[in-house]
Amino acid sequence: MDAIRVPAPPRQAFNMHRPISDLIKSQIKHLKHVEYRLPQDLRDSLPKHPLVTENDAAIYIAAMTGLLLNRPAAPKLIKMPAKKVGTPVSAPSTRTLSFAASVEKKTAAKSSPPRKKKTASKKLTAPASTRRKKS
Repeated sequence: MDAIRVPAPPRQAFNMHRPISDLIKSQIKHLKHVEYRLPQDLRDSLPKHPLVTENDAAIYIAAMTGLLLNRPAAPKLIKMPAKKVGTPVSAPSTRTLSFAASVEKKTAAKSSPPRKKKTASKKLTAPASTRRKKS
């Protein structure tokens, strides 16, 4: 496979004094969220200057990226052997059935007889030739 050549960005692409864009503001917002979840000693090592220009943002993003990439890996979880589960103990079936039956009896006694469904009545109209005229 041939290598793809990517031209270097022009020198004027990075302006140290330009105000930060909305995209960079969004990235900083996410990094600040991560920063507040870090231990206090790690937070103290980060720069505490106001982030106004692209240069300020570049310094902060570089520090956070370096901190996050150099953190030790999270400890691996030890897989515990699964416990053997015995057969589940169920409640006596007579209690649950008697309760269910009593609920059914109560609801059956309170309910009214089922209603018949109403069907849409069709108007029967006679052809115009057989209709009586009103006088």
